[in-house]
Amino acid sequence: MTGSQKNQGEEAQNTDEAINTGIFSQVYCRLRETSHAPPCDIRYFPYRNIKNTLRIRDRKYYIRISDMLKGAPNSVMASIYEILLCRTFRIPGSHRAKLVYTRYLASSELPAMNYTAISFDENSPGTGHRKKSSELDSRFKQLNQRYFHGKIEKLEIYWTSKKSRKILGQYVPHRKEILINAMLDHPLVPKSVIDFVLYHEMLHSIIQPRVSKTGRKMVHHGEFKRREKQFEGYLFADEFLRENF
Repeated sequence: MTGSQKNQGEEAQNTDEAINTGIFSQVYCRLRETSHAPPCDIRYFPYRNIKNTLRIRDRKYYIRISDMLKGAPNSVMASIYEILLCRTFRIPGSHRAKLVYTRYLASSELPAMNYTAISFDENSPGTGHRKKSSELDSRFKQLNQRYFHGKIEKLEIYWTSKKSRKILGQYVPHRKEILINAMLDHPLVPKSVIDFVLYHEMLHSIIQPRVSKTGRKMVHHGEFKRREKQFEGYLFADEFLRENF
């Protein structure tokens, strides 16, 4: 990187910070009915999930926004700040902000957003580091040909190093990868069940979420469930997972 390119990058970052600070200040003053906003530090952060957080330390507001939202319209950023502030101060009335934010996540403006977990400062259950598996790669290729005519782009498939009963699989769009819970890597778990979990996450890579009339984001909507049931052995796999996990 040349000195000129570095300076341009810093200038762009400073501009983003100034714009975000201005938007936050406007939202804060409106919600708190004041003419003075507190000092703030707003930065984009590479969270694994879509996650936005707000912390207050020594009267300064530290806000971290998922880097997947970089470039979002000002109206969306304003909605994010409103949601965070309403949650922090337990202020009602952020329904419109949630609607604006949710619709943006489901829109074509954010093409990578086929994700199952969207979190506002929630402790999303982590799945740990990733472990590559040639067996999972092979299963992905077979499922891709059998159910999708080979049209799903190449995804990296990993076992997780940690075991969790809360998340059996995860599609991570911005990394183009699928994580499969290591709990399923067990002799007593039928291979068809592992295939079903992998198939489920592959569906997330091609079926967009929808937004209900009330603004609720739906990832397992009617079309998704219909496609999910096309998996051969769906009833057995679904029953096995319900009984054992």
